[in-house]
Amino acid sequence: MPTRGFGVAGSLVLFWGVVGAVEPGDLIRWRDQVWLVRRVEPDLATAIVESTDRQTETLPSDADSSGACELWCRPANDWPSAPLPFKKQSCLVGVRFRTTDLVRLQDWVKLDDFQIGGALYLHPRLDLQYGDRLTVIYSGPRNRQTMLPVEIPRSFSPLPRKHAAAPLPTETPARPKPKVTPALFALLKDEE
Repeated sequence: MPTRGFGVAGSLVLFWGVVGAVEPGDLIRWRDQVWLVRRVEPDLATAIVESTDRQTETLPSDADSSGACELWCRPANDWPSAPLPFKKQSCLVGVRFRTTDLVRLQDWVKLDDFQIGGALYLHPRLDLQYGDRLTVIYSGPRNRQTMLPVEIPRSFSPLPRKHAAAPLPTETPARPKPKVTPALFALLKDEE
């Protein structure tokens, strides 16, 4: 008997599968929209998902019966990230690159809205490079909006890493001390 919960087989999200698991932070396509998986309830065989306009739905276990529900991507694994500035008591509501407003869940994702700062995951197709500057828009108390710059860091890689980083070199061993023999002392004494 298969285990309960969400699983991935090919690109279809199977709710009773045993292959893999849909995790919080995954992006799925359902009802011709992109949804962010916020929480998975394996005991109830449901998932809490959030749309681009921040509407939440409960995805039932039979949502894949028509094949309309599929795993789109895993931003934490597939998309590069840039650090967000710390902004207390505010919510990230938008990201702008030059004069273009980027679309939430298609161009950018912040996986945890309750974290101050954190990572901003950006779709690789944006082709951002070191030194590019984004403008993030926060909404604070009383709907007051604040815009802050985010510069793409040097460590930003538009391609996913296929292997782990090379290990750091270990310390070089100390050189062995030369052996001091009585003949060497005799040689030095004769030179004086």
